Amino acid sequence: KLIIILNRGVIKMPIFTPREKQPLLGYWGKPTSTLDFCEENYISSFYMAEFWNTLTNVSMIIPPLVGMITSRRQGLEFRYTACYALLLLVGIGSCCFHGSLLYHMQLLDELPMLFGAVQFLYCLLNMGGPTGKQTSWTTAYLVSLYSLAFIISLAYILLGDPTFHQAAYGVIVAAISFQAFYSLKMFVNCKYLMWACVSFGCFMLGVGVWIVDHTYCSNLREFRSGIGQHHPLAVLSQLHGWWHLLAGTGSFLHILVRYGSCNKRIP
Repeated sequence: KLIIILNRGVIKMPIFTPREKQPLLGYWGKPTSTLDFCEENYISSFYMAEFWNTLTNVSMIIPPLVGMITSRRQGLEFRYTACYALLLLVGIGSCCFHGSLLYHMQLLDELPMLFGAVQFLYCLLNMGGPTGKQTSWTTAYLVSLYSLAFIISLAYILLGDPTFHQAAYGVIVAAISFQAFYSLKMFVNCKYLMWACVSFGCFMLGVGVWIVDHTYCSNLREFRSGIGQHHPLAVLSQLHGWWHLLAGTGSFLHILVRYGSCNKRIP
């Protein structure tokens, strides 16, 4: 920095600003989303607003795509194929959102999260029912849960408050967790019980790193700025990306385990 000394004091005139500190605008222009995560925008790519947060969605794209294709080939129940499809849609929407930071792309990420969560809850509530059969109770579960997701989505769009979405999604995930623990008595096979615990552990660890990323964002950004944005440790400190990897893995394993526990095999 160039320092000019005047009678009234010292004025510091920056000759240049490091790239990490510039308010960069990339291919998608100024962000319009109501959320902007801890990863620095357009640091790694002119075409991706949040490079690592975009790439890490691979865990919610490739595994559910393979699972969806496999489940249809093996003639599995549609409710599990729907879980794969909604997880895939979340992954694609999240890619679009983090890659652009545009509001309509944000909705493409957040709204499928609600519908995917209620689909997971539906499968859990229906675990004790007859496999492959639709009863009045299962139909009532399905209609009620999807109506709830639709009402929450509509309210969220009208309110425009991301905290409302996060709270609603958190309540549904808490219901999934409670029902998942309740259903552990159905796991007579230790293999299913072990993978159910791994699935739950991955998702909860992902929630933990999401909270740390949100709470200590300024510290993480300062750390990355000090060592350089492309240092391996800086890349590893992109904790929202770890949330994607852990949540995607946990969700995929959840589908496999739930189907396997009901049908005594993993597809």
